[in-house]
Order: sequence, then C-alpha cells, then structure tokens
Amino acid sequence: MLGLRAKKTELNHLTAIVADTTGVALACVQRAPGRLPAVINWDYVPIERPADANKILKRLAKSHKLGRTRCTTVLAPPVYRILLTDAPNVPKNELPQALRWVIKDMISTPVQDISLQVFDFPESSNEKEKQIYVVAAQQHDVAACINNLRDNAVNLEIVDIMEMAQRNLAELLPENTRGTALVTFSDDTCVITLSKNGTLYVTRRTEIDLALWRAQPDAIYERIALEIQRSLDYFNRHFRQGQIEHVYITPSTLDLFGLIQYLGKFFPTPPRLLNLLEIISWTKPPPSALHAPLALVVGAALRNITTENAHAPAN
Repeated sequence: MLGLRAKKTELNHLTAIVADTTGVALACVQRAPGRLPAVINWDYVPIERPADANKILKRLAKSHKLGRTRCTTVLAPPVYRILLTDAPNVPKNELPQALRWVIKDMISTPVQDISLQVFDFPESSNEKEKQIYVVAAQQHDVAACINNLRDNAVNLEIVDIMEMAQRNLAELLPENTRGTALVTFSDDTCVITLSKNGTLYVTRRTEIDLALWRAQPDAIYERIALEIQRSLDYFNRHFRQGQIEHVYITPSTLDLFGLIQYLGKFFPTPPRLLNLLEIISWTKPPPSALHAPLALVVGAALRNITTENAHAPAN
C-alpha cells in the first residue's frame, strides 16, 4: 500500500519478508506473461529468543541478497485500521488533507500523526456517493517497521497490509471469478476478506480469545461462523452479484480441523483449507508444517508489481 523510493531492480520479482515474535518468513515470487506465478525462493527461521530477531533478519537479508531485490512487508493488523468513508469531492492532490478532516472523529490518534493510504471501494448498487477504503496507521509504527528492515539491509520498497495479501491469494483460486471468502488468523485476530476477480470487496476483523479456543472451541467456532456469515450477507446486500459460496481457511498454527468441520454445518459448500501447493508453482515446495508462516509472505509477494504501482504515503 505504501510506496517507498525504489532502486533499479528486477521488475518481475518481488520478495516479501515479515518478522514477528515467532519467526522471520520470506518468499520471492516471479511473474511471467502467460504463466502461473512461481515461488522461486522461500525461507523461514523461528525466533526462540526476542533478542535474536535482528540477527536472524540480517542473516536472511545477506544470504538472500535482499539489499539488491525489490522487497515488500506486511503490517500487523493491530498497527493499522481500515475505514470506509465517502470519498471527498476534491482534486487528487488535496485528498490527503481532506481525508484527515473526514476521519478525525473515527480515530483516537491525532490526524497529524497518522499515515494514510487509500484503495477503491467497489461500486455498490445501494450507494449514491462514491466510497473509499482508508488505511490509517500511526506514523511512528510505520517508520519503525521500515527502519527495522532497512537497518538490517533489506531493500524495502512497499509496505502492505494483510487484507491485500489475502486478496492476492484469493485471485489464484479456481473460484476467483465467482468470488471467495478467505479467513486468516494472525495471533489473536481473525481477518476475513471477500474478493472477486482480483478486487477486494469486504474486509472484517474480529479478536479471538485463544484461551477460550482451547477450553471451549465451539464458542469460538460459532463466533467465527457468525462473522463470516455477516460478511457474506453484506456482500449480497450491497453488491448484488450473486452469492459467494466458497470459503477458504488459510493455513495456521492453530488447530483448524475442528473449525472446518464446524463451519461445514453452516455453509452450503463446506469450507476448505487453502492449499498453497495447488494455487501457485514452487521451485522447491515447502513442507506442510511451514505453510502457515509462509502463507502471508507468499500473498504479499504476489502483488502484481507490473500493474499495481506503489503510491507515496499520504503524510
């Protein structure tokens, strides 16, 4: 979403790297006309001690030459919010300032301390005014993410968000033209996206009590089912493009078997676990145990860098 100053690098390659409290994951995707995107490189190193995080990051940057390739990363969901608002009727160069005025009562942080980016909200049959999605993040959080990677020799050109990574994965699914729902778990957050033909229509988040998941999983399963159904209902009411029937669950370190079985009782088409090996080509397929940490970076690296030009952050 946020574009940074770029070096001269290969335009058909994009490497995504994400470091969190559990490990550092990276994936490099190559695009070629008329071919399925291919993961030509990947790696994952778990973090056993927080003090080792920067050492691991720097080692991976060196071994994979991340200072000489286009790189992207993904902000963690708690760092940013996605707001839906009417698009101000102003010239493009005045949009950042106008949006700050529009969203000032929707956030608790002073607007002068917020970094903004926008992406289109698809046309709705129910809305007379054009709407847009606004991604709002505190500037110091975005700066910390950028500086951490650049200080460890990563040529970071794009800062993206999880919802866009999910959209990229959904675009490769066989049901893409009919629409899909993708559900991803990041720590204690459940992120639901509805996409169709490469367009993100609906995004929804809900917090998950992981202790309750272990103690009373059905209570969590019911809540997730409700949030998915609300998202599907919203899509049906606002866009009237036919029902989305296919729900996929992104690989996770959580035990998803019980969730998928439970959701199968509520949806006409049983939800399925997203299989990364089926939707994209791999030079060297990863073991199933690494599908969870690699899913997000593969989605981020799938950004179509030849058609999705990065835009400067609206500071």
